[in-house]
Amino acid sequence: MSKAPRVVFGLSEISGRCITFISGSKTFNIAGLFTAIAFSENKEIMTKFSNALQNSGASDINLFGPIALTAAYKDGEEWLEQLLRTLLGNVNFVSEYINEKIPVLTMKIPDVTYLGWIDFRKMKLSDKELEHFLIHDAKLWLNMGYAFGKEGSGFYPLKLWLSAMHFKRGTETIGEGK
Repeated sequence: MSKAPRVVFGLSEISGRCITFISGSKTFNIAGLFTAIAFSENKEIMTKFSNALQNSGASDINLFGPIALTAAYKDGEEWLEQLLRTLLGNVNFVSEYINEKIPVLTMKIPDVTYLGWIDFRKMKLSDKELEHFLIHDAKLWLNMGYAFGKEGSGFYPLKLWLSAMHFKRGTETIGEGK
């Protein structure tokens, strides 16, 4: 959860061949409005992209999307600061709880995502055994890391936007299930 500035493109030699997409969907919780922004320094690429978008039939925009996105970027700083404080509080709570109560698990504090990855690999369980443990022993129905590909095996992607009450209950249940 770093406040370090983000670099859209660090390699200027490729930026002329790329289209950048940004959206306030997750940051401002407006994903249902299906609104994003595409831009490129290369007008030819943008023309081709725009034509392809028109031809696909996917170019229609939600009437409220641009209004909500503009309002979010223009007036959403206070809300975003509160969100970041909440996310950081959730990360710290879960990380501290795991370190104190379930030291067999670890969690790397994420830098720029809503997902924290809890590492269950020291439990030496297969993905199916871990899933069984979490569902039947810890009484938690969770999305498993292996659903994200082989790199997610042995991990659980923790959704950091949940309320503190959910984190407390969930981490306590994992601790009791151990």
